[in-house]
Amino acid sequence: MRPIARLVHVGRRLTAFASAQTLVQLLQIATGFALVRWLSLDEFAQYTLTLGVATTLSQLVDIGCASAVMPLVGKHAGDPRLFGVYVRSALYLRKHVLVVLLVPGSLLFLVLSAGHGWSVPLRLSLLATVLVAVVARASSDLYALPMLMNNRFRDYYGVQFVTNAIRLGSAALLRFLGILSGVSASALNALAMVGVGWGYKRLAQTHLDPSAVRDAASTRKIVNVAKPLIPGIIFAAGQGQLTVFLASIFGSTTEIAQLGALGRLGTLFTVLGGLTIVLISPRFPQLDRARLPSEIRGAIGLSCAAGLGLSAVAFVEPSWFLVVLGPSYAELTSEVGWFIAGASVTFIGTVAYSINVARRFIWLRGTLGAIAIILATQLVCLATLDLGNVLDLQYFALATAVAALLPQAVMMRIGLQRGPRTLEGEGPTSLVVP
Repeated sequence: MRPIARLVHVGRRLTAFASAQTLVQLLQIATGFALVRWLSLDEFAQYTLTLGVATTLSQLVDIGCASAVMPLVGKHAGDPRLFGVYVRSALYLRKHVLVVLLVPGSLLFLVLSAGHGWSVPLRLSLLATVLVAVVARASSDLYALPMLMNNRFRDYYGVQFVTNAIRLGSAALLRFLGILSGVSASALNALAMVGVGWGYKRLAQTHLDPSAVRDAASTRKIVNVAKPLIPGIIFAAGQGQLTVFLASIFGSTTEIAQLGALGRLGTLFTVLGGLTIVLISPRFPQLDRARLPSEIRGAIGLSCAAGLGLSAVAFVEPSWFLVVLGPSYAELTSEVGWFIAGASVTFIGTVAYSINVARRFIWLRGTLGAIAIILATQLVCLATLDLGNVLDLQYFALATAVAALLPQAVMMRIGLQRGPRTLEGEGPTSLVVP
């Protein structure tokens, strides 16, 4: 009966995930492809750079807080007091990091947006949308955790569905009125982040004790769990949008727009990424150690199969992908296959990393070693590739993805042999710090 009960449980999770998440992802995909077609190359370059900087700063603001809260709460997700203490402690840490990053983040955007013929008022308007989006994300991800860890997937995706539907409808209205631009598209994205944050905060209150307050002990535990993640998070924050940043330095607005358009094809992996969030991050901290190897093999095997299948199609029939981007990007036939291959390897690495974080198979030396391997790979690419060329940037991204995947595989193997990293005052195999 136990295997049957397990299958029923997984089936319910998948059903709840598929029905709600599919609608959200379809809206996000539709919005992304609509903006590719509705905006000019110059306007889409503005939107791409704005989104890239906002995404990078949001990752830096997190500094591993959300990833740390999940294993610390673990099987006690139904305890409002415990959950409330950890969420408020994580918010405290995030707000302090946010204050520190606002000025350097603003300077980064102003530097990257220079030299493209954009006026100062235009660049400042784009910067304002970046800051609004980053401030909104500083809390929304943490308020989403109670819903994810208590299987409230319909609520989790319901908020996203409403905000994305409003965003797409607003973009269509602005286009009809003839006032859709890089600034207005970026503003709609920022306002959607504000809406998601507001919705998550309201819905999360049923799982958070209003009397729970931050305490030094819980804050210290979050820092201890996040500490080995921080170097990798800081490094990965820049890596995620590195090709866009390189194009903004070495290329023109055309290359930025082309990279942004290829990035829209990456939304094919958002559904798969959603599976990682819903089925791996909340599930793996609660698994018994005996079941862990088979669960890992299943998760990695499925991610490899998905990546290989999509890559094969992209190389054989690139026109199937390019048709959705429109005529402005029709010449990217060679770039599509390499982009999907790089995105596939990145997705596999994300699955491995999510499992490692969930089980605390992360060590500072391993993280620093991974950074060294990636940097060495990128230095070779910098010396041999033309970073103003979109195709060469895809080679750069694929090589980086492979270099990032290998250390995760090594740390996973070590974790399976030795068990999770222990915290001060904790037993060697415990995954929950009450």
